[in-house]
Amino acid sequence: MFNKLANQFAKALDNSDFDAALTCLDDNCIYYCRGKVYSGNKSIISEYRKNSDWAENAFENISYESSTETISDKQFKIHLTDKVSHKGHYLHHKSEQILLFNDSGLIERIEHIDLPGEREKAAKFFQDCGVTRN
Repeated sequence: MFNKLANQFAKALDNSDFDAALTCLDDNCIYYCRGKVYSGNKSIISEYRKNSDWAENAFENISYESSTETISDKQFKIHLTDKVSHKGHYLHHKSEQILLFNDSGLIERIEHIDLPGEREKAAKFFQDCGVTRN
């Protein structure tokens, strides 16, 4: 059951379908990302949407792909890949997110994991493309 829900959430993010992603999150879900904590499902979806909107406006082409891996009955890892092209430059940026489900079948915790070297690779891509992010 939880595996299907983890895949549903991952595919919603791949498709920037934030309304569908919202239905997967507990109202009190907590998202840990790069030293910041986002509390509440609407706050989390707002952050995902903000990042997606920025990328859609900053780059010529961007697409998202993911796969899920079972860690335990209620815990899953999403392997995320952002495929980006801009001004003749290409980036495949990889990261992971750990999802923890509650007994109601909703995600109660998300932890973002930056993989070694990926943030540096993205920074070089931004520099090569002349793109800055505030």
